[in-house]
Amino acid sequence: MNEERILEPKELGEDNIQKSLRPRTFKEYIGQQDLKEKMNIFIK
Repeated sequence: MNEERILEPKELGEDNIQKSLRPRTFKEYIGQQDLKEKMNIFIK
């Protein structure tokens, strides 16, 4: 059984894809306004 496994996301280019999909600020998140406010306070 000869399987090639890729263990690092960099090899698939997933790192760049994930960065472009994830919001950078709480303002970019959609929905759950109450949760966003609480998380923002917690992080600050």
